[in-house]
Amino acid sequence: MTIPILQQVDKTYILWNTKKFLFWGGYDYFRLSWHPEIINALNRSNNVYGINSGGSRSTTGNHPLHIELENKLAEFFTADSAVLLPTGYLANISLLQSIRAEYDIIFVDENIHISILDAIKLTDKKVIKFKSLDANDLKTKMGTYCKGDIRPLIITEGIGSSMNGNIPPLDKYLKLAEQFNGKVISDDAHSVGILGKTGKGTWEHFNLSRNNLIQVGTLSKAFGVYGGFVVGKKELIRKIKNTNVYIGSSAFPLPLCKAAIKSLQILKENPQMILDLQKRSLIFKKRLNEIGFNVTVSPIPVIGLNFEDNNQNQILKNILIENKIYPSFIKYFNGPKNGYFRFALSSEHSDEQIEKLLFCLKKTFIK
Repeated sequence: MTIPILQQVDKTYILWNTKKFLFWGGYDYFRLSWHPEIINALNRSNNVYGINSGGSRSTTGNHPLHIELENKLAEFFTADSAVLLPTGYLANISLLQSIRAEYDIIFVDENIHISILDAIKLTDKKVIKFKSLDANDLKTKMGTYCKGDIRPLIITEGIGSSMNGNIPPLDKYLKLAEQFNGKVISDDAHSVGILGKTGKGTWEHFNLSRNNLIQVGTLSKAFGVYGGFVVGKKELIRKIKNTNVYIGSSAFPLPLCKAAIKSLQILKENPQMILDLQKRSLIFKKRLNEIGFNVTVSPIPVIGLNFEDNNQNQILKNILIENKIYPSFIKYFNGPKNGYFRFALSSEHSDEQIEKLLFCLKKTFIK
């Protein structure tokens, strides 16, 4: 697979093959990676702390800034505690390592992200896949396999499947977990900063208790920075900090800690940003359905589109290129084998840019 070389020009444009295109890819939903206060926090820290933390946190790389960021994460998500990992991928692996002795069987959405699948492989536990976003299928399978003292673990993504951007029925999953004396992990990589009144993720969207819920997230999407994290009870976080992944990973760069702290502050102080993007997403998806697409109308700013006819996919690619819009056509885990278009609406896309994309999408239906 040839990976295209893209160079960001500004908040909504890239250079591709030396030409400027409107960009609808990526998940920097609020373009916080361009926010001057976050950039200034990063730059000032470069001069004070340097770039490399010097080792793993368990040996020579721990620093007050790491602890401060973890405290800010716990505060933002109203959790007891938090732990910072280099990536969301490693956050999932370390989490499943840490609680391996607490469950006997794993129930996982059939379209779960590859990072979860890789993490599961290291547990040596029995794995049952249930139909994506289907609480009834999960209930049936739990009834079959959860006999006696079998302790289940349910794993889902806060936004189900990178293709459709649907929200899983987390409320129903939690009820099933409680019924069978189990727990739920929600990989909220795409949900944090996006769902809920204040961006706390899927559980806030449903207004749920987190007594039996563990939340994983990333700073690399809505927060515009980098790094993965887990939030939860102090005992859980202590266990994660004793995993091989945590102990063996280099410490998080300190300038990125400062940038992340500032990003959390900005979103916490400006929840209207989150509500506005949710509103824009709902309007945009309603208009897509009016054009002729069939998409779930949800506040998620991710839109996956594809045609069964590859010729029509090529037609849309050509239309986008002609109108100087980068054709975000990808092949990704659990998506259609032939690929699909994945567009991500941001708070920085102008109304004019949105109309331009809708014009191109509508054109594919004109014979």
